[in-house]
Amino acid sequence: MKNFLDAEEIGILEETHHSCRLRKNADRIKAILLLNEGYNFGQIAKILLLDDTTIRRYLIEFREVGIDGLLEDRYQGAKGSSPKWKSAPSRTISPSTPTTPSRQSAPTYGQPSAKTTRLPA
Repeated sequence: MKNFLDAEEIGILEETHHSCRLRKNADRIKAILLLNEGYNFGQIAKILLLDDTTIRRYLIEFREVGIDGLLEDRYQGAKGSSPKWKSAPSRTISPSTPTTPSRQSAPTYGQPSAKTTRLPA
């Protein structure tokens, strides 16, 4: 599948890609642009570390509803369960050593150290 996008669509996709904050949306745009370049579903899936059926779904979404539909997040999560991080017991980490370095261990540049002896003039 090659050259199914016109120059205006390519420009819009590239501009949107550059302004994407979410990596998954950027990957969706890259998939469409790579399909337009002639890459097949398997090649794009391997490049983007996705499943080829995901790439096929991206193309269907793009054809049916355009770029807005392609970038729409329809994930609703699992029903009836809470995230693991909410149900996990909270733990605090108490440092066993001071978190700030002592003045003695910090190097002093440009000043004589306590170990430096001055020669008589």
